[in-house]
Amino acid sequence: MRIAEIFFPLGIPFSWLQLTSSKVRFLTASSGVAFSTILMLLQLGFYDGILDQVIHPIKAMNGEIIMVSKQFEQLAASGSFSKRRAVQAKSLKEVEDVFPLYTTLCFIQDPVSNENKEIFVFAFDPADDVFTDPGIRLNRKMLQNEEYVLFDEYSEKIYGPVLEIFRKDGKVGTELENTHLIIKGLFRMGSTLAAKGHIAMSDLFFLRIFKNRAPNMVNIAVIKLKPGANPDAVAAELQSLFPQDIRVFTKDAFCKREQCYWRDRTPIGFVVSAGMIVAMVVGALVVYQILFTDVSSHLPEYATLKAIGIRDSFFFKTIIEESLILMVFGIVPGILASMLMYHFAREITNMPIYMSWSKIAVVSALIFATCMLAGLCSTKELRSADPAEIF
Repeated sequence: MRIAEIFFPLGIPFSWLQLTSSKVRFLTASSGVAFSTILMLLQLGFYDGILDQVIHPIKAMNGEIIMVSKQFEQLAASGSFSKRRAVQAKSLKEVEDVFPLYTTLCFIQDPVSNENKEIFVFAFDPADDVFTDPGIRLNRKMLQNEEYVLFDEYSEKIYGPVLEIFRKDGKVGTELENTHLIIKGLFRMGSTLAAKGHIAMSDLFFLRIFKNRAPNMVNIAVIKLKPGANPDAVAAELQSLFPQDIRVFTKDAFCKREQCYWRDRTPIGFVVSAGMIVAMVVGALVVYQILFTDVSSHLPEYATLKAIGIRDSFFFKTIIEESLILMVFGIVPGILASMLMYHFAREITNMPIYMSWSKIAVVSALIFATCMLAGLCSTKELRSADPAEIF
């Protein structure tokens, strides 16, 4: 038996004719499914974008292994450890170089309004090739002038017209923790959940500003390995050497740890899950209401078909087909609209939010389940209907 005969025993696309008999209802249902698709894709997009965003500073580090304190929680709360550990790590034959980093959250002054805004600071020896970002690599030598710093041009707009002034004058004078500095170069990193923006400076300038910080206590050590070295093996060896005060991660493991912190210890995961549930409920209610209305308004016609011997299985297939049609006509425009929104979100926020086949597959599966559930619920009245009672 051909598939067409199974789904269309009367020889016509009955489900399509039923749905399109009322153009307004059909468009309403499709719009509801499209809205659910957009809402779910936006939730997934921002979720992935945020988790990718929080590891931008880590991905920019020029090394395969990251060494931090035992008290490390996340980049903005990293604790400190003895700089001597970095020197000891450099003695391993697989290690090419070790780059100590000082980090802190502090306040920088808006160059126009003089308001203080929180910003994240990276400090390092300008001779060290700590970051892979071209802006930092190109300009790090100028950090030998202790007043000069580099500013993250992908920072949020809360710091005032820094970029406008820089592009006009080639520098921006302002204050960090009541210490005068000059923004003399730009790099690209982007805001994270911990910081709205970033500044890079020399370690000597950092220690001059933050006089309470001990020069021999650093927050992060970036370890560059020699070609061919195994990061997992070296990380394990380093961890065995410093079990009391140090935690050692490969770069990939460190990225995952940072993402886990923000996913599991903040409301991000809950908010996304709640948004997905709301989107599914909205889609299910719209589809159910449209299909239920369609069934109710055509009960006499269905009763006639039942009276002449058409079985309930035919009506069941019809409603399921209608659910599938609504899914297709809703999900396709929903995906296209979401792609457009992703583009605008990237342009406005610099957030790495991109469409992927995995997102489409997940949302398509959820929309399919939603439409099927709504379709099954809407067949209850039809299956229990008695032609004699209707007439």
